[in-house]
Amino acid sequence: MPAISIVIPLFNKVNSIARAIESVLQQTFTDFELIVVNDGSTDGSIQVINELIEPRIKLINQLNQGVSVARNKGVSVAQSNYVAFLDADDCYHPEFLHRIIELISLYPDAALFSCRFNIANEAGQIFTPKGLLADGAVGELSTFLTDFKRDRTLIHPSCMAVNKSLFFACGGFPEGKKVGEDLQLILCMSLLGAVAHCHIVSATVHRDAENRTHHRLKAEPACHLQYFLSSDDWQKNVSKDQIAMMSDFVRHNTLLHIAGAALLGQRNLALCYSAMLWRHHPLQSIAGYCISIAPKTILDWLKRRRNSA
Repeated sequence: MPAISIVIPLFNKVNSIARAIESVLQQTFTDFELIVVNDGSTDGSIQVINELIEPRIKLINQLNQGVSVARNKGVSVAQSNYVAFLDADDCYHPEFLHRIIELISLYPDAALFSCRFNIANEAGQIFTPKGLLADGAVGELSTFLTDFKRDRTLIHPSCMAVNKSLFFACGGFPEGKKVGEDLQLILCMSLLGAVAHCHIVSATVHRDAENRTHHRLKAEPACHLQYFLSSDDWQKNVSKDQIAMMSDFVRHNTLLHIAGAALLGQRNLALCYSAMLWRHHPLQSIAGYCISIAPKTILDWLKRRRNSA
């Protein structure tokens, strides 16, 4: 059994898949298996993989069913008890797996393990978002939901690993969804166990990636907001403190989605989010409605102010 499995979901990433795979093969920690799940690519991505002539790559082909199905399939065949993910657009830094394994050794029962990441923007410039933690900090995030609300750099699908048993306990990535599936998994798993984090940059997320979600306008509600706002089923066997922190995170995140939808001209989606908030917090719902109908100039000003905070 390898110490850790890595799952790369692949759909039409001919220009970046080699970079992603090479970043795994160049890891300083080598006791791993690499599983690439080809989700019906049609652009030559498979030819790129075949040209690598690398026996450590396990390639699984399936009809196009979406990234969540591809990731879940990879986890289902993974031999290790711990599974890391990497989008085919992104890349690990050489020490990523080493740092994840160190976290696992310190917190073997944790649900999630993550490292800090930097971002390559559309112009190819690389920057590291500001974070709450001191550089090099390592430990359990005892107030993860509160911290994550203020610092979205704490975890990303391309810079995290999961405890496989807890991954299956929460049902894996929600299938058939196109927006918010990553966040739903992360939030659900944070209710089942601890989040262990290493605040050292260990991966690069590429914003100019092929088929990246933010390149495609999505006029549908994020599934994680629907999940946590539509019912109270998730509150079973969860402490009052966890419920309070999750509720606060979700309401705050809903307001951000309202602003984002309004900025994209998706006013109906923004109003939909506002309606979803009403049952939980009428005042925030009214605030969301005001954001939904606010002029774009005001929304742009609020975004700039938030980003500079």
